[in-house]
Amino acid sequence: MAAISITPENIEQISAAALKRHVSGAALTGGLAVYKNTSDGNKLYIADYSAAATAIVEGIIMFKASSGSYGWVASTTGMEIAIGGTSAAGVEYYLGASGAIVLRSDVTTGKFVTKICTGKTTANVLIDIFASGVASA
Repeated sequence: MAAISITPENIEQISAAALKRHVSGAALTGGLAVYKNTSDGNKLYIADYSAAATAIVEGIIMFKASSGSYGWVASTTGMEIAIGGTSAAGVEYYLGASGAIVLRSDVTTGKFVTKICTGKTTANVLIDIFASGVASA
């Protein structure tokens, strides 16, 4: 199974938990996993499972953000969002390549394991970020 196919326009905040605001260091599309680049003033960039530093996920960017503008991020544990694609209740989702949200089985050998969320319904997920810092064997 591949990454959740996300339609950015369909992403929506469901629970009342506050979104976090950060400056974007690159153009970002809603629905991607993002990380804070500590060597660039903690600006947001697209997360990726290929390196330990880029696999420390800050959250899921909720709306399109251009470089230098503010990006709004869902990152509070337990926060419910409509993911803008099809999820499955009880299924855990992880960071993949280029900010994709994938199944654990898609995190292949040598890639860093970061849990992002758990499916609540066929459309909604609960944020539950855990960056293990461990590469998959």
